[in-house]
Formats: sequence, C-alpha cells, structure tokens
Amino acid sequence: MRCLKVITRSTVVVLGQSERELMRGPWFRKLVVAITIAAVFAVFRISSEHFVDSDSGSRLIIRRSQIQRVPNQDASLSIPFLDKVSNFWYVGGGTEIRNNEFIRLTRAGSSGHHGLILSNGLGDNTIDNFETVVKFRISPKAGNMRSRLMGDGMAIVITPEKDFLLQDLASSYARRQYEINSGGIVAGDTQMMGLPKNLPGLALIIDTYKNDGKAGTPIPFLDIILNTSPSTQAYDADSDGAKTTAIKINQNKIRLKKSIMTGETVQLRLIYIESENFLKIDIQYTREGNYWIELVHTHLPTVLPRNIESNQRYIGISASTGELSQTVDILGIETNEYHLKGKDGLSKDFLREIELYFLQEFNDKIVMEKDDFQRWKMAKSRPLYQTKEKASVKPGRHGSFVQTFAFFFTILICIYLASVYIRVSIKHFLNANRGSTKRSRALPR
Repeated sequence: MRCLKVITRSTVVVLGQSERELMRGPWFRKLVVAITIAAVFAVFRISSEHFVDSDSGSRLIIRRSQIQRVPNQDASLSIPFLDKVSNFWYVGGGTEIRNNEFIRLTRAGSSGHHGLILSNGLGDNTIDNFETVVKFRISPKAGNMRSRLMGDGMAIVITPEKDFLLQDLASSYARRQYEINSGGIVAGDTQMMGLPKNLPGLALIIDTYKNDGKAGTPIPFLDIILNTSPSTQAYDADSDGAKTTAIKINQNKIRLKKSIMTGETVQLRLIYIESENFLKIDIQYTREGNYWIELVHTHLPTVLPRNIESNQRYIGISASTGELSQTVDILGIETNEYHLKGKDGLSKDFLREIELYFLQEFNDKIVMEKDDFQRWKMAKSRPLYQTKEKASVKPGRHGSFVQTFAFFFTILICIYLASVYIRVSIKHFLNANRGSTKRSRALPR
C-alpha cells in the first residue's frame, strides 16, 4: 500500500511539474498569435464581400457593385423630339418644339407667358431608384447678353399628378371637381414657374429674378421643396420662396453661377433612391468642364409621393416670365433606373449593392436602418402612407477613408482585448496549477 502511495504521489508531482513547464513555455504566446491571425483572416473574409473583387482574382482591387444603370426611354427626351413628345409627354402653355433643335418653354421678349412639358404616364413612369438629367439653357434677349434683368425662372418636378393639364379642366365646374378630388391642387395656377403653386411632389426651382428686394442671396439661386399635402403646403413666389409652407430641403438658398443666365448649356442631375429615401442634386456647367458639382446630398423626411391609381411618378419641366422675360430651352432629358439583375428593389441584396454603388461612384455612404426599411415598404405598397417622422431633413452620411479606418481599428482593439483575456486566463490557470502542485508536494510520504 505504501508503495502504491509513493507511486501515485510521484506521478502527480511529475505531471504537475511537466504541465507547469509547458505552461511557462512560449506555446501560449504562439496560441495567442494563431488566434489573432485567425481573427484577422475571418474579418478579411467577411469584409471581402463588400471590398474584394472576386471576378478579378485579385485581393487588392475593390470589387464593382452589381447595380446596373438601365435607360428609361419613356421618361427621356432627345432629338428628334416630336415622336417621343406625341407618345409620352403632355405639352402646356406656349411651349414651342423644334424637332431637331430644342423644346422652348418661354421666349425672351414675351412677357407674362409660361410653358411646360410633363410625362403623361402612358409609358413606364414607375420610377423608384433612378436618376434624371435635364439639359437646358437660359438666355437673355439677343443683344442683351450682359443684362441681369431677366425673369422669372424654371422648375423641374417629380410629381404624382398630371391631370391639371387635361383640356376638360377649362370649365369652372371641372376645375372645382378636380380640386376636390386632388386634395386641393389649384388647377389653373402657374405661380411655381408655370406650375400650380401647391403641386405635390419634389420641386427644384431655379429663380432668375428677385421679387423680394430684401432677399440677401443674389440671383440665380436654387430652392428645393417637397409638397406632401396640397391643402396646406404651397410655394410662395412673391417672397422668392421665403414664405413657402412646403417642406424646405435646403434651409439656405443654393447659389448658382451667373453664367447660367447667359445662354450657357447646363445640366442638372437629380438622383433619388427610394429604398434609402436618398436625394442627390448635382450640376454641370459646360464652361467649367465635364464634371459634376454637388449641390445637395440628403435623406428626405418622407418618401416621394406616387399617383394613387397608377403608382407612378411624372417628370415635369416648366418656365415662366413676368414683366421681364428670358428664353428657356430644353435640350434633352435622360432618365436611368438602378437595377440589380434578377432582384427587385425590396431585396436585401439590392440595398447592399446600391450602398456599394454610391460609395464607389460618389464616395457617399448611404445606410438604411431596419425601421426605415419597414416604413419604406409600407409607403411603397400604400402610396398615401405617411411616416410619423418630423418634417426635417436628415443630413447625408458620407463613406470615407476615416470610416474604413475606424472599422478596422475597432476590430484590432477587439482582437487585442481578446488576446489580453486569453493571457490573463492562462495566468490564472498556471497559478491554479502551482497551487495544486504545492499541495501535492505537501502530501505525507
């Protein structure tokens, strides 16, 4: 029996010493290094879905987004104009069309007139995630190129309403019925640069004449408004938009280059991503070069309104003159939609790819929260659905090197803390082993 005790005790002592020597060796440092390498590799694999181009075979090239820009010919206009206008567009006011040159909304020297064009919905106007580029020029009267006295301006709208242009609204009874059915739209009004002042939807208003002499911003300038309730919201022309009751997307007027009033060809680009409720407005001046200048980058407080019956949105461009006048020519409209092959706009894959697309194309990171996604789906299925958010504009969120650095820095901190935890746990384990070894040595022989 004593011999058995001695053998047992000796075995315990030997095992304790062996474990202690192993624990004190460099093996646990190697374990920590191995775990760190594995963690970094896992992070790289996860992030590669967004950052690595699997098609190129290179792990150093950022992969391209799978979003495709698909032309929407029904919501576009190009030379020759007449065939497309006769099929897919309404024409109002004193608009003139020269088939191989331009669509003239107003003419210099003709006061108190207006002109407009509006997509009629016979084609594809179900535009959800899209961009529209309007090419135009604003010119003074011939021989008066240096004069700053011109008016009034032009507007570009994305609206759910088109019936205010129908011919049967000429009678007072028809107008009253339309105003009741449309929620209060003033059918015969042209105060918003040739459009009804309370037309619902998004309006980009280029003002070339100051009605309010006290206004501090020199002409020309841009205002962007969102009307979701024609009965309570309207554009105010007399105050140059200052007393507008619609939602103001820009709190301060956006200054534009004065060359816009000298006959220079200008392009204005409107980008709207419904799945993110994201709006981006850019401008391109021919004299500046072939690049876009960002004017607005924001998240709207609510989804752009749709037509209740057709679920469509209509593109409209208008211009008007007062006592002063100017020539406003439309040279082209190009509309493209963003699509993901084999997926619709409700797909999570689409949301991920459109975020990557904007990060690559514009260095803009647009992120949708879970609640925003649910509200958007409800608004898409029910055009009259209104969110309970406050009518304020969320600032745009930018993706940049700083965000990428912060992401990987956070990962490294987590890895470091994990390694510290492992080392502390091993130390506690070694201390516990030492205690058991000492107790085993203290056993009577």
